[in-house]
Amino acid sequence: MGEAKEIKLTEKPDHKEFEEFVSSYFHCAKHYVEHALTDRKGGEELLELDVFTTKYSRSGEPELRLVEAKSGGWGFNACFKVSGWMNYLNVPNGCLIVSDRDSITPQKRALVEEIGLNLIYTQNTADSEELKNYLELSAVDENDLQGWRYAYWIRRNILELIRHKCRSHQNMQGFRNLKEYYYKVNSSIFFERDIISRLENLYEIYRQHPHISAKCTQEVQTGIYDDRARQVPQRVFEEAYQERKFNNLALTTFVEHRARLSILKNAIDFKIYKDLGDTNRVNEIVKILGQDFSRLNFLPDSFRTGLETISNHEYFHLYPMFWQWFLWVFGGLILTDLKDQEYQLFSEKTGIPVSEIENALQVYDILFPNPNGESWFRTPGNSNIKIIQMASLPFIGNGANYRRDIYTDTGKYEDFPVSGRYTISDLAKYNNAAYHILDR
Repeated sequence: MGEAKEIKLTEKPDHKEFEEFVSSYFHCAKHYVEHALTDRKGGEELLELDVFTTKYSRSGEPELRLVEAKSGGWGFNACFKVSGWMNYLNVPNGCLIVSDRDSITPQKRALVEEIGLNLIYTQNTADSEELKNYLELSAVDENDLQGWRYAYWIRRNILELIRHKCRSHQNMQGFRNLKEYYYKVNSSIFFERDIISRLENLYEIYRQHPHISAKCTQEVQTGIYDDRARQVPQRVFEEAYQERKFNNLALTTFVEHRARLSILKNAIDFKIYKDLGDTNRVNEIVKILGQDFSRLNFLPDSFRTGLETISNHEYFHLYPMFWQWFLWVFGGLILTDLKDQEYQLFSEKTGIPVSEIENALQVYDILFPNPNGESWFRTPGNSNIKIIQMASLPFIGNGANYRRDIYTDTGKYEDFPVSGRYTISDLAKYNNAAYHILDR
């Protein structure tokens, strides 16, 4: 990635990169993937899940899977740990994916089989047949895999930068709030068993931190955290979305879109499990003064009407997975000169037919309507790029980079078959924003 110093993915990922490598394969198999989920109680960390995936289908219960990724040595305790987590979370499917073939002894394999886990070896893309077979993938597009690995690398560096700013700006409230906001929408709500409780908590988290991009960026400028802040400072906005330069908005907007993705995912889960009659996951009715009330009535009107609308879409069950792809790999953008090819691309990667892509792209407008009624998508002047509002610049750059091998033979932005005075230069600038966070 990039035109200056080339940014390269490691050929044999380990530690966190191995978890991201494994996660990327599940994305390529059309799973919704949650990564690095930490359960805290009373300030103590009880457990951390490497990877948790959801495979949606048009009918029937989503297929849930817990995945532990080990890039080094591992022992019998890893098997019991995964089995214990499966029981704790009531998840029927689990697997242990390891990168050290020599660590797989006959005794370990026998134990894994006895406790009902899948044991899979993979080291890199050249040595991943077991993983592909497990995921029923005949092949994996290397560009897809790299797109997801870059997305996870961007995410990892953004989160580290947020932590760094918390340490180096200890007097600033905004970055601490941003860090906690991310933990809650990524991890905390995951461990709520009841889906409506998750949704209630997600909206409560939002009520605690509305307009967090405005608050954080204003505090950096003024030194004051103003809970009434509603607008990002004009110069900060222009730097990010007119000059396409990396700044603090890359951090805050990532967390805000991650929160919306959590709401979307749990909204879809609510509808699916309610229709299945699963009262363990959907405890909808509450008694007040002896009368039954739907807990859904205590959520925002926009959520209830939005969910009712998208539930009528034929492929609504795939929307969480679609929007993971759209935000983090496609970059939240559409090249309008190549709209037909773009929709075909979106369809191939997510399984939603081309004829239904427009419906999938309307989800933000339906579930998170803007107060002024404007669409979430905008088109910058003289640039034939349709883009989601307040997208995180490094992920837009990932989307630009991902398309280089799709629409050009050279991998050069100047060879993109697009018009618009600034389209090509904008794509290159977005790429540079991704380069900025990766080159840390």
